[in-house]
Amino acid sequence: MQELSKATEKFGFFQKRILLLLCLSGAFNAPFVIWFVIFPLYTHRCSIAAIDDASNSTCLNRSKSHVTLVSKSSCLFNITPIETGPDGTQRWSQCYTFNTIADSWRNDQEEFTTINRSDVGKCTDGWEYDTPDKLLTVPMEFDLVCDRSWLVPLASSLYMFGLLAGSIIGGFVSDRWGRRKALLGSVIGMCAGAAALAVIPIWSLSHPILFMMGCCCATRVGNEFVMISEIIPEKYRSLAGNMNNGGMAVNMVLAALVNYLLPNWRHMMGLMAAADFLLIIPIYLYVKESLKWLLQSKRNDDAMKLLKEISRINRVEINDMELSQFLRKETINHKKIEAKSLVVEEETGKPTRYTYIHLLKAGFLRKRILILVGVWFAVNLEYYGLFFNVKNLAGNRYLNGVLAGLVEIPSTIFCQVSIRKMGGRLSNCMMTGLAAVCCLITTGLSKYRPAVTVFSLMGLFFGSAAYANAWILTGEFFPTLLRNQAYGLCSAVARISGITAPFFIYLVLGICQLISGNATLNIT
Repeated sequence: MQELSKATEKFGFFQKRILLLLCLSGAFNAPFVIWFVIFPLYTHRCSIAAIDDASNSTCLNRSKSHVTLVSKSSCLFNITPIETGPDGTQRWSQCYTFNTIADSWRNDQEEFTTINRSDVGKCTDGWEYDTPDKLLTVPMEFDLVCDRSWLVPLASSLYMFGLLAGSIIGGFVSDRWGRRKALLGSVIGMCAGAAALAVIPIWSLSHPILFMMGCCCATRVGNEFVMISEIIPEKYRSLAGNMNNGGMAVNMVLAALVNYLLPNWRHMMGLMAAADFLLIIPIYLYVKESLKWLLQSKRNDDAMKLLKEISRINRVEINDMELSQFLRKETINHKKIEAKSLVVEEETGKPTRYTYIHLLKAGFLRKRILILVGVWFAVNLEYYGLFFNVKNLAGNRYLNGVLAGLVEIPSTIFCQVSIRKMGGRLSNCMMTGLAAVCCLITTGLSKYRPAVTVFSLMGLFFGSAAYANAWILTGEFFPTLLRNQAYGLCSAVARISGITAPFFIYLVLGICQLISGNATLNIT
C-alpha cells in the first residue's frame, strides 16, 4: 500500500514523460504564430502597372513635347499624393492616387502638364508593399488594406472570441469525456486548422477556421494545466506549471525565428500543422487519463488499469489486493474533498456533474473565485496589452519578438523561485506591483522610444511571471471536481481583457495591476 502511494505521488518516469509532452504541446501551440501571421502591416501605396512592372529603378516620363527617363520617385510624385504617417514622417499615400494622371498612365496616354492635386481616387490596380522581396503576409496576399483593413482586426477578434468560447466549452468537454480526450482533440483541431489556413484560396474562409482554432487553443492550454494539477505530485506542481509556461515562451521565440526564416505565411502555417501532427501520436500513446478524473467519474475499472500501468512504469511491485485497497482509499478521500467543498450532491450511483454554479455555493469558494477572476482579468490585460505593442516598439520586429519570448523564460524561473520563497499570494502581489511600475514608467517616457522598449520588456517579464502565477494559484485553491470550472471561468474573463487590451494605455494597465496585486493577498 505504501509502495503504491509512492508510485502515484512521486515524480517518477510516468509523470515526467507526461510533463515533457505537455511542455512540447505548449511549445508548438499556435497563438503567437497566429499573431505574427495576422498582425504585421507594412507601408504600402497604390500600384501603377506602367511603373511597378518595370525591371529597373527608372520609368518613362511622358509630356506633350518629349519623353524622358527619370527615377520612379519622380514619376510617383505626379501620380501619388504624399501623406504624413503616424510617426510624423512623410510617405506615399497608402490608399489614393491622382485620378487624371493615374488614368493617363493606365491608358498609355500623354501626361497632362497641369495636375489637379485635389482630384484623388482610390487604388484600382492593387498595392505595392515596402517589404523584403520574399516576405508574404496575410494582408499582403489578400490586400487587407485601406477599405479592407478592418478584416485584420476582425480576424484577431474572431480568434480571441474562439479563445473565450473554448475557455467555457473546454471545461465541459474535459469533464464529460476526460482530460486526455479533450487534449488530444484540441491538438488535432489545431493541426487541421493550421493545415486548412495554409491552403485557403480566399480570406473569408479563414473566419470559422480562426474561431475553431481559438476554441481548440483555449481547451488545449486549460487541459495542460489541469492535467499538471492532477497528475504531478503537489511538491513539484509549481515547477511543472512553470515548465509548461516556459514551453509557451519557447513558442513565442520560435514564432519570431520561423517567421524570419519562412517569410511566406502559408509555409509558416504548414510547418505549424506538421509540428502538431508529429505530437498527436506520442500524446495518444503516452499521455494517460487523470486518475482523479477517473475516480470522480466512478470509472473504477479504468482507474485500476491505470494504477497498474503507473506501478509498472515507475517500477513498483504491487498485487491486486493492494491495488483494490488503494483505490478504495482514494475513493473515500475524493468523497471527503466533496464534503469539504460543500458541493456534495445526493448519492445516485452516477458521477456527479459539477457546473460553474457550484463555485458560488460555498462562501469561501465564492470569495476565491471572485478575487481570482479579477486577478486574471488584470494580469491578462497587462500581458496582452504589452504583447500586442511589441510590433510597435523601436527596432527590428523579429528581434523584438525573440526578446519578448526570451524574457519569459527567466520569468518562469523567477516565478518558481518567488513562489518557493514567498508563497503564491505574496509573490503574485510583488509581480503585479513591479509590472505596474514598469507600465507607469513607460507612460512617462513615451517620447523616448528606446526607453519604452526596455521598460515594456521589463513589464512583460513581470507580467508573464504574474500570469504563470495565476495559473498555479487557481489550480491549488480549487479541488479536482471544480478545478476545470475555475480555470474555465477565470480564463473566459481573461479572454475578455485580451480582446480589449489593444485599446488600453500603459497607465490603465498599471493601475489594474496594482489593484489585482492587493486583492491577491485577501485570498484565504
